[in-house]
Amino acid sequence: MKEDDKDMRKLILLLCCFLLIIPLDAWGDTAENHLQAAFIRNGYLWIKTGAAEEQITAEPAKFTNTPKWSYDGQWLLYEKKSQEPQSPDMENRTEIWVYNVKSKNIKGFFKGAGMPGGHLPITGLLSPATGS
Repeated sequence: MKEDDKDMRKLILLLCCFLLIIPLDAWGDTAENHLQAAFIRNGYLWIKTGAAEEQITAEPAKFTNTPKWSYDGQWLLYEKKSQEPQSPDMENRTEIWVYNVKSKNIKGFFKGAGMPGGHLPITGLLSPATGS
């Protein structure tokens, strides 16, 4: 029995040392969460970053696809139906717009086509159809 008592004491001592090493408080990341989401509410495009919501478009529109993010999260591409008069041969005319999250600028990207699938490619490749 003496051997078993010694082994038990060693085990209890080892367990106590182990418990002293581990902190009692749980540590976690206290930084704000900067996840971004784009959504459409009442015909307007919105971005939610953390807990803050920001309306992006000034006028209501009919959005034909879900907004698409660039890989770096700095650009948002969205497609909406054109408000300009449509010709009979282009009954489903749409406009593609890009929004820069940092500068908060919106630019018309293309008129008359559909949206590409997936994420946007490298942001350097984005330039409005106007050439600027």
